[in-house]
Amino acid sequence: MFDAHPPFQIDGNLGGAAGIGQMLVQSHSGMIHLLPALPRLWPSGRASGLRARGNIGVDIVWSAGALEEAVLTAGSDGDVRVRSGDAILDVKLRKGDRVRLTRGPAGLRATRLSRG
Repeated sequence: MFDAHPPFQIDGNLGGAAGIGQMLVQSHSGMIHLLPALPRLWPSGRASGLRARGNIGVDIVWSAGALEEAVLTAGSDGDVRVRSGDAILDVKLRKGDRVRLTRGPAGLRATRLSRG
């Protein structure tokens, strides 16, 4: 892996990055799952520029091993269900929408931000 000479192991190099992305965000069957497999050794952090199915950009921040906030940016219209831990929220997105998600005692909360 990480060879600087032929044969270049593209599957190993890009596969590792894809695996890390999948630990932070998974999307399938109309649902975006935030932090589905966060390693215990990463108690806090942030990632930006992740992509979810449905043409949705995802920026995410976590602390103490739990979601602090996520911002979804819609590249097209669509409805999506978002999950973080046991909390689930349905969000209606229109192209250009930016929605900030936070998690509190009552579950997930969505706040619409100014359009990007």
